[in-house]
Amino acid sequence: MSNKLLAQQLYYPLNHQQNISLLHEINRSDSIIHTGFKPLLQSKIIKYVKGDSLLFYNDELPRDDQLYLYWIQRKLLYENFVDLDTSDFYLAVNPLFNFQSAKNIRNDSTYIVNTRGIEIKGHIGKKVSFYTSFYENQAYYVDYIDKYIREQVVVPGQGTPKPFPGFAGKGFDFSMSTGYISYSPNESFNLQIGTDKLFVGDGYRSLLLSDNSFDYPFFRATILHKHWQYSMVWAALQDYQNTYYAYHWRKHATFNYLSWIPNKNIEIGLFEGIIWHTSDSTYNNHFSINFFNPVILMRGFQYGLNNQNNILYGLTWKWKVNKALQNYAQFLLDDIDLKTLNTKSINNKYGFQIGIKYWDVLAIKNLYLQAEYNYTTPYTYSNTIAHQNYSQQNQPLGDPLGAGFGEFVAIANYRLKWFYISAQFNYAKTNTDSLKTNVGSNIFLSDAVATPTFTNNTTIMHKTLQMGVVINQRYNWQIFGGIDFRSYKDNYTTLNTNYYFIGMRSAINNLYFDF
Repeated sequence: MSNKLLAQQLYYPLNHQQNISLLHEINRSDSIIHTGFKPLLQSKIIKYVKGDSLLFYNDELPRDDQLYLYWIQRKLLYENFVDLDTSDFYLAVNPLFNFQSAKNIRNDSTYIVNTRGIEIKGHIGKKVSFYTSFYENQAYYVDYIDKYIREQVVVPGQGTPKPFPGFAGKGFDFSMSTGYISYSPNESFNLQIGTDKLFVGDGYRSLLLSDNSFDYPFFRATILHKHWQYSMVWAALQDYQNTYYAYHWRKHATFNYLSWIPNKNIEIGLFEGIIWHTSDSTYNNHFSINFFNPVILMRGFQYGLNNQNNILYGLTWKWKVNKALQNYAQFLLDDIDLKTLNTKSINNKYGFQIGIKYWDVLAIKNLYLQAEYNYTTPYTYSNTIAHQNYSQQNQPLGDPLGAGFGEFVAIANYRLKWFYISAQFNYAKTNTDSLKTNVGSNIFLSDAVATPTFTNNTTIMHKTLQMGVVINQRYNWQIFGGIDFRSYKDNYTTLNTNYYFIGMRSAINNLYFDF
């Protein structure tokens, strides 16, 4: 990859594992680097840290006396599949794939994921960059994921499926694409338009805006001035019921995020998210002029929190304890009723997150630990008008568990050159619906029909161990394998899903199946 590429306007992928080294270097830096709104713009990062060399740390290419073998080695292990570089234009093309097989330990059932795709990215001059990717998928999933897909009519994070006659008629066929154009007229401004995912905060989860759901079209404008950064997003969302061919409820959203770095160790952020009531009972779209108002907090003062426009606010916090340790947190406020503040009223909807990240644990290079706790009250994100909930394509824009839960996540990751091993533990307690109840965990139900006194205590636990080898870091080509133990228990059901898996993939996105 040419050095010229580093100064352009592409965004780093959101993949958690791929970004461990990059975020470590940012934490070690004394420079003003805003990380609260992701994905991060490369040109704003590499001014202060060696972001590209951290993500692609094997830039020193081996030499071979036979030129043809040397070319194959470079393309296979180190470079983009296609590189076209001139003085004013750069183009890179890579294959994307996920070929995975899993087997249930208890009953020998086999599950398959077959994904093929492509990514194209590049620059036009110094101020414009572009990115696009496309995936075509056929899959047959383990039982709890299969159940979720059939109930929600969506593959987690990957869009709406159609039945696939393969895999004994139990498979799904689906596709997804992303793409954007990024333009920075100068050092202080960036404009992005496209279809992709966004993420607010520094945790594994985000209660404010996560990459849990399917992609959505948006326009994003970011202004940077020394210790301040302000991002404004206008987005188009949708939900649907029953089948893919049923009517899609259109809705629109604005997300504003203001971050402030008062010193080299602290970053504080203010978030505003609004799901606008732009579809009426006859499905006609109508816009308030305030949809286009870019000023944060203004709509909250105008409408209040308890409004048909579903408004929520959040605070984020990041503290660099030292160059190896980081503390982060979020607070979410959806609705509040001061008269019932000291009670368990469903009119008080809020959540919080607290977590730590620890790099080079006990001076062991590339050993990384993360621990995080997330909590939301019942009925958070929901609305009296059911499809005005905080969601996109039938999935929450926050945590995949929805609302009304407490969740602990612990992650350990170790890398030795091309080899990695990771372990993850998830433990969640919630209250799930049964029959015709609405206890506040399902954000797709109207909170006007709440049944808060019903109790169905539910515990969900995941234990996952995975290891692999990274073949090519340009598109994170991995050969991997692992094992996952999931247990689900409520007042009526106990379900254990234990399976091992092997595969080969290009991992640039986060796909969350830990629910």
